[in-house]
Amino acid sequence: MIALAHLKQQGGALINLGSELSDIALPLQAAYVASKHAVKGYTDALRMELIEERAPVSVTLIKPSGIHTQFVEHARRRSCMQRARRFAISMWAVHRQPW
Repeated sequence: MIALAHLKQQGGALINLGSELSDIALPLQAAYVASKHAVKGYTDALRMELIEERAPVSVTLIKPSGIHTQFVEHARRRSCMQRARRFAISMWAVHRQPW
């Protein structure tokens, strides 16, 4: 918002960085996808506001494609660990019940 105040006075370009996941959703990546959807929504709304104001600012969203990282594998392992932890807690609770 601070940069935008300067750009409105002098003109210029605001560039936000999203992802190809700004437009789609994938399992095991809910938080990441949600954050990228938010960046896209913010960028689109801001662009419309600036057009309405006739501000001399262009607004662009760059959406690079994915690269191979351990992100999905990490999310899958974490998801499996969370399910195993929930199962272990539920089994502990069952065995602690006085029958």
